[in-house]
This record gives sequence, structure tokens and C-alpha cells, in this order.
Amino acid sequence: LLAHALKIYPTIFHEFYRSMVEVGETTGRLDESLAQLAVYLDKHAQLRAKIFSGLAYPALLVTVAMMVLIFLMIWVVPLFSGLFQDMGESLPWLTQVVIGVAEGFKDNLFLLMGLIGCLVMVIRWMLNDPKSRQVIDGVVLRTPLFGDVFRKAAIVRFARTLGFLIHRGVPLLTALNVAGTVTGNKVLEQSIKRSTTDVQDGRPLSETLRASNVFPPMVTQMIRVGESTGSLDAMLDKIADLFEQEVDRTVGTLTSVLEPCVILVVGCGIALVVVAMYLPIFSIGSVLG
Repeated sequence: LLAHALKIYPTIFHEFYRSMVEVGETTGRLDESLAQLAVYLDKHAQLRAKIFSGLAYPALLVTVAMMVLIFLMIWVVPLFSGLFQDMGESLPWLTQVVIGVAEGFKDNLFLLMGLIGCLVMVIRWMLNDPKSRQVIDGVVLRTPLFGDVFRKAAIVRFARTLGFLIHRGVPLLTALNVAGTVTGNKVLEQSIKRSTTDVQDGRPLSETLRASNVFPPMVTQMIRVGESTGSLDAMLDKIADLFEQEVDRTVGTLTSVLEPCVILVVGCGIALVVVAMYLPIFSIGSVLG
């Protein structure tokens, strides 16, 4: 069977894919399952593209600004520093601070690069460690501005996956186990795992999710309506569509706020270095005048 063959490569084919293929093989409608899986993956890719496109420009601005500041500190500031030493004049305090930072940066460049490399390795290890990843994901959810985007995106993935599996006839407990792994956030994943245990004990899904204090009240209320009307899969699809629109609006607002802030901070940083380098020249000009 194809589903059994996919299980041999768990790092390539997620459990969600295997479940959909298994359902298609069991019902004799593998072609429909694969077609719906393609639609699901397309919507998932569109969601990721929306978040990436909204945050890519501010990230690019920050990267370019860091490169410009590093260039100024390593090559430009030392040139002015040698010129000021030949003058023999006392330098303004701002110029002394910038030159001191530049000299320290240049003298310890390899040490800083090594520390950055170690930091990257530590972050990668923490992301691969389940306990550390849960702490990081919890911090991400509490981060101002960004936390709201990642929470809503995780809810979209959870609701769309759970509704998709239930609609295809996958049992609720199995669907919950699979949907929890696609959220991309360990805090939500652990909350869904606890909810799965409570659902197995006979409690309604909406009640268990509300008790977790992780999902917004709107989500749990809509799930409760879906459970009471027997249309949980359709209600989950509505939740996914609603929160996907919320992600679009939040990313748009976040981008419109971040862009001028990043430009302002970048401009102030570069202007600070330029002013610090020209202050001694202005001082000398005023003395000569």
C-alpha cells in the first residue's frame, strides 16, 4: 500500500499526508484524497507566502542597515580616526564613543564572528530540543505584534487540517493527533494533546480547548456551535478562512507600522556615525573662522 510505503520516509512525508493517503486507499477514492491534499497544500503555501512577503521587507532593511554600519565601523571610521590623531585636537565625546566602538569591533572581529556562530548553533539546538522549543514558542506567542500573527497562523493550520481530516472520515481522536503536529508551535501542540486526552474521556472538544487558555474565545465558541449542529468540519473551515483573513490584515498593519520605524531607526544609526565623524571637522572650522 502507498500509505505504508510513505511511512518509511517520515522526514519527507508528514503524518497528515500518510493519513490522507490511507483514507483514500481505504475508501477506494485515492484520486479524490490526493486532489484535496493538493488543494490543502496550496492554501498552506499561500498562507506562508503572505506572512513571508509581509515581513521580508523590514527584515531586508535591517540586514542592509547592519551591513552598512559594519562597513562604516570597519573601513570608514578608522580612516577618520587616523586623521583626527594627526590633528592632535581633543575630540567631542560622541566622536570618541564611536571611534572606541569601531576600534573594539575591528580588534575583536573574529571573536565576534565566533560568538555569532556559537549563538546560531545554540539556537538551532534549542529549536530541535522539544523542551527548549516549547519555551521559545511560548515567548514567540507573547511577543508584541509578532505573537498575534504566529498564533493566528497556527490556528489556521490547526483548523484547516482538523476540518479536512474530519470531512474525509478520519476519527476525531486520530485527526486531533495529526492536526496538533502541523500547528508549528509546541505550546499549541501540547495544548491539543491534552485536549485529545480529555476528548477521549468524553469531554467536548470546545470545552477542553477553552480550558487550555491558548485558543481565542471565538474559536472555542465556533467549535461548540459546530459540535452542537453536527457540522464540525464545516465550522472548522470557516474558522480557518476567518483567521486567514485576520492574518492578512494583521500582516498588512504590521508591515505598515514596521517599515517607517525600521527606516527611522536605520537612518538615525547611520546619521549618528556620520555626525560623530564630522563634529571634529566642524569644531576645527569654527576655531579657524
